[in-house]
Amino acid sequence: MPKQPPSQSNSLPGDVNATQYSISAYRVLYILLVLIQYRSLNMIELNRFLFENPDIQRIYNTETLTKYINTLREVGCHIPRANSKTDYSYDLVKHPFPLTLNQDEAGLLERLLGLLSQSPDESLHWEYKQFLSWFNWCLAEPVTQACFLSSAETQAGCGMTAVQGVQRKTLQKFKKYCQEAFTLELLYRNPMANLDDSQDQDAQPVRRIQLEPYDVLERGSRMFLHGRDVHTHEPMMLDLSLIDSVERLPRKNKYSVPMTTVLFALTGSLAKSYRLYPNEKIVYQVTGVPDNEIHVKTRCQDPDLLLNRLLKYGERCEILSPSTLRHEARRRIETLLSSLGEEMGANVKPDAALPNVPEPNSARRPASIQH
Repeated sequence: MPKQPPSQSNSLPGDVNATQYSISAYRVLYILLVLIQYRSLNMIELNRFLFENPDIQRIYNTETLTKYINTLREVGCHIPRANSKTDYSYDLVKHPFPLTLNQDEAGLLERLLGLLSQSPDESLHWEYKQFLSWFNWCLAEPVTQACFLSSAETQAGCGMTAVQGVQRKTLQKFKKYCQEAFTLELLYRNPMANLDDSQDQDAQPVRRIQLEPYDVLERGSRMFLHGRDVHTHEPMMLDLSLIDSVERLPRKNKYSVPMTTVLFALTGSLAKSYRLYPNEKIVYQVTGVPDNEIHVKTRCQDPDLLLNRLLKYGERCEILSPSTLRHEARRRIETLLSSLGEEMGANVKPDAALPNVPEPNSARRPASIQH
């Protein structure tokens, strides 16, 4: 936010070299700032922002505000006159400092729109459409008109199949159940019931489950409902394609979703090329050296699922906290080494193959993220 000097006509007290600034110019620039942020404001709203600004704290009459708006028009801002059709608001029709994209950059935005339109998670597609609509306002020439199409039109234009359309509707339905947080009664097909080599020959083909739904997760091309069994209180991951029917019961979830904060470090080429997953943020970073390093912080409902992914990164990944997840990672690695030793006929001791895992080196970590 531009800073206004305390005096309109005099220099700053005690500073003989201070430059004199125009307070009126500051007000005009501040009005432009709030119009860029909100795009449409009436007289009352403009005065509220001006009064709440600690460097202005004044309310102006219509004549003065009109003079400031006319100043913005003279420097090239497209602001139509306020009238009954615009609810007597001042609309900033176009960004006063538009951006320009080349053909390749514009094509990339359009291809990404088409890709997201085929995702079962329509929320990603919708959020990107909203972003693209705002981004077009900042461009000298609009990138595409596809962002203004309806969801059905975009799906048809991008070749969404009937199966993908069903997946999207199913995902929307169960996400709504999770948001409402009501207990569900499900008829769930047992995937092992029809297998000839199934160890449980008495397995029922269909189970009735009462579940407190938490979230819907995507794993590749499959979607799972994550929740807690009402009777056993055990966490469950149910394949949506195996749910035959669902009924919402008239009672709210009793348990809140437990969230675990996990901090892990990535080094080398992985740290340089790593792309953040949802709910992840970088809290520490070292670049410009042979061994790049980043520390990533995230909050997740199921730490085991996160651990499955982190173990795939091998020696380039270290779990910093919590200690329970570090110990679980060690246990899995020891189990793997033990099974490999038995298969090879070697007497491999986990403790000998894998030394004690020390706690993260606090000397290399900034104090702001030490736990």
